[in-house]
Amino acid sequence: MSRLYRDQGIVLRTMRLGEADRIVTLMSAGRGKIRAVAKGVRKTKSRFGGRLEPTAHVAALFYEGRELDIITQAIWYGRNASGSLVMTSTVCASITL
Repeated sequence: MSRLYRDQGIVLRTMRLGEADRIVTLMSAGRGKIRAVAKGVRKTKSRFGGRLEPTAHVAALFYEGRELDIITQAIWYGRNASGSLVMTSTVCASITL
């Protein structure tokens, strides 16, 4: 059984973790409340940072950890002028297992 899963949700809260990481709390339709670590998002050159802010609608790829999951990829969704859902940017991060 794979420990990777993909889900969409709304970012509810973020908390600092160490120097460069952040704990992100999402509410998803498939799994409910998800708490996950986004590694390296607080670094200056991070492409994750702006996509995982509160009230952002994201589709993410998660890796199940012991207590907290790890976000390995995130796609940020926004709305265009007509109100339809459009994918506006993609961020990928590699994970070392």
